[in-house]
Amino acid sequence: MKNSQCLVKTMSVILVFLFTPILSSCASDGSTVYRTWIDFPRQGAEFSPGSVIPITIHIAEEENLAEVTIRVGEEIIFEGPPPPSGDPVMAISQEWIPDQPGQYTIEVDVTDGDGKSVSRSQVDISVLDDLEFFRPDLTVTDIILVGNDQIQCDFSNLGGAVLPAGRDVWIDIILGPAESELPPISRANIGVGDSLEGGDTRSFITAPISPVPSWPHLVTCRIDVDGQITESDETNNLLMVTLNSSLAPPPIPSTETPTNTPLPPPPTTQAPPPTTQAPPPTTQPPPSITPDASPPTISGLNAVPNRIAELPCAQNTVTISAQVSDPSGIDQVKLYYRAAKGSTLGTWQVQNMSHAGGNNYQLAVGPAQISASYTPYGGMTLQYYVKAWDSIGNTNQTSSGNLPLDPCVQ
Repeated sequence: MKNSQCLVKTMSVILVFLFTPILSSCASDGSTVYRTWIDFPRQGAEFSPGSVIPITIHIAEEENLAEVTIRVGEEIIFEGPPPPSGDPVMAISQEWIPDQPGQYTIEVDVTDGDGKSVSRSQVDISVLDDLEFFRPDLTVTDIILVGNDQIQCDFSNLGGAVLPAGRDVWIDIILGPAESELPPISRANIGVGDSLEGGDTRSFITAPISPVPSWPHLVTCRIDVDGQITESDETNNLLMVTLNSSLAPPPIPSTETPTNTPLPPPPTTQAPPPTTQAPPPTTQPPPSITPDASPPTISGLNAVPNRIAELPCAQNTVTISAQVSDPSGIDQVKLYYRAAKGSTLGTWQVQNMSHAGGNNYQLAVGPAQISASYTPYGGMTLQYYVKAWDSIGNTNQTSSGNLPLDPCVQ
């Protein structure tokens, strides 16, 4: 009996001795795998100097977590206790702006109350000097009336950078001017569920408005990004348009037979005039005409030459052209352009494009026009797009084009 008890004790000691390192290793390895991760940026992402990088991380919340440190290289950009969230997983977001090109490692380190690292995650990114990136630049491009009781606001990300999903982008529809004290008739967060790539276009349509406004009426569409990005010109965040009810069908003519008032009898000395009978009334309504709701077609956006330089270099004028057509006819075609580089964004310029025959529209843009957007513009990029209206108010626009603006070196 004593020998059996001794054997059991001996085997227990051996098992504990053998498995203690394994259990310790599993606990250590497991803590570095599942408790911390980086949502943005992704491994291998590329950025340009001056672009805003919203570093977003998640940590599985536990009572023994004491401090979170976010480093970019050797620079600490966040250090402090994890924010109490009450949720199983907490989120931390911290913006960082690289000022020099290079390879960077973003590292998150979580320590417990004893100062021991219990969770860690990292990604490697590149900041490339030769990339032409722009900040997200949300611009309201059009407001239209849908039916008689809904308003549609169109907007585009005319910058080159991505506005990632989860960033607050609020849109307001106001019946009146932007500076009025009237509350918006519609307000929604349109950025939480979708990312916006550079050049992307989106639309927001209100629910049916009740009571229906008295048309025509001034309507404002306004976008607010809650300080997440820097806008060079706040006026591009809103647009005011007077909408009317041009889409309402015309009234149907009445089919009732007019009442004829009998004439007095003619004198007896004259023969009565021949009896005339009025034609029977038309009982069928006129054929209905479906209004043209299709926007103009824009194709072949082109810039010749494909790069220009500042004065006094020889090639400093570019001709931008596009093919524009619509069955209802074209009312106007406009070119929107500006000089931009990184966080430096010039003022948007708008000019009517000339009809060059057929479906061709074009406009020459030179030093005077570009300088009105930003000066000096050498080393920047000319960003441009075309917008067209047909004869009954339908609109369409192209995505953004980019043209290098070289400095003049002599």
